[in-house]
Amino acid sequence: MIKWLYIFGILILAVYLDHEVDMLRKIESDFNPFILSVLPSFIASFFLPLAYCIFKGGKQNVLKEAPQVIMGLFIYEISQIFIFEATFDYYDLISTLLGGLFFTIVFYIFKSFKSTLSL
Repeated sequence: MIKWLYIFGILILAVYLDHEVDMLRKIESDFNPFILSVLPSFIASFFLPLAYCIFKGGKQNVLKEAPQVIMGLFIYEISQIFIFEATFDYYDLISTLLGGLFFTIVFYIFKSFKSTLSL
C-alpha cells in the first residue's frame, strides 16, 4: 500500500512541476525560455523511471529495465512529427536523454548510499 502512495506522490509531483513550468511560460519570468521549453521532457524522463523503480521495489534489474521507460518517452518525442498539432523539437530529445541519465546517476548514488548504510 505504501508503495502505491509513493508512486502516486511522485506522479503528482511530476504533474505539479509540469504545471508550474506552464505557468512560468505564460508570465514574464526570469527563467530562460529555452529551459522552460525542454523542462517538461526532463521532468517526465526523470520521474517516470523513478515511479517505475518504486513499483518494482528498487531491485537491481531496474537499471536494465528503466531505459525501456526512457526509450518509450524518446519514441513519443519522435512520434510528435506525425501527431497533428504536436511540436517536435530536437532539444526535447536531448532533454529526455539527459533526464534519463540524471535518473541513472541518482539511482546509482542512492543504491551505493543504501548499501553503505546496511553494512
